[in-house]
Amino acid sequence: MGRAFEYRKAAKMKRWGAMSKIFPKLGK
Repeated sequence: MGRAFEYRKAAKMKRWGAMSKIFPKLGK
């Protein structure tokens, strides 16, 4: 579970990174 959680976390960080460009408020 640890590895899966880290993988999902990394994927979310990437999505947030792209979204932060469109939604600066969500970037926080």
